[in-house]
Amino acid sequence: MPLPLLLASSAFLLPTVQPRQCAGIHAAAIFGPRSLHARLCTEPAADEDATYEACMRMRVSELKAELDLRKQSYEGVMEKDELARMLADARSQGLADPDIVDSFNKANLENAYNPQPAVDPDAVAEAVASDGGLPGGMSPETLMKLTQDPELMAMLRNPKMQDVMKKVMSSGPEAAAEMMADPDVAEMLEKFKAATGQ
Repeated sequence: MPLPLLLASSAFLLPTVQPRQCAGIHAAAIFGPRSLHARLCTEPAADEDATYEACMRMRVSELKAELDLRKQSYEGVMEKDELARMLADARSQGLADPDIVDSFNKANLENAYNPQPAVDPDAVAEAVASDGGLPGGMSPETLMKLTQDPELMAMLRNPKMQDVMKKVMSSGPEAAAEMMADPDVAEMLEKFKAATGQ
């Protein structure tokens, strides 16, 4: 289920996860058209190859930098094609650094005492990956729009939602599958879907 990219991209609301049916909600519908998983639903082999090819066009230092951003270890990997495959897999699974959730909470607490825009455009620009999107596949424009919605931001502060996103960001969509049966989580996902117009 694609919960992480929303939060990762929000804190940087960041999640993409494998599309699947959970509590009647299709993950690709929740995370929108920029979601890699939405594209994987239609032509999985072609999109996986395209992602891999895009990674192969990157320099080794860029591959390593994005793997570091996603907290993916490449220790012992020496070949560019192996690094590119690791990054393509991480992108397709929506893997990201779960510490983003903690950073999001800290930023929200600080902003409660010092109101500023929900997301600094310069900070978003720094987090943009080499594919032009935020980790999880969300576009910077979509992130900026979503952070203006108070109901959506309240959902992102919910500890249950954050637990799900942390699990998905650290271990992939399969790790959070058992949490999707929770009626509260399903309700939040439905509200998120409505808030994003999906």
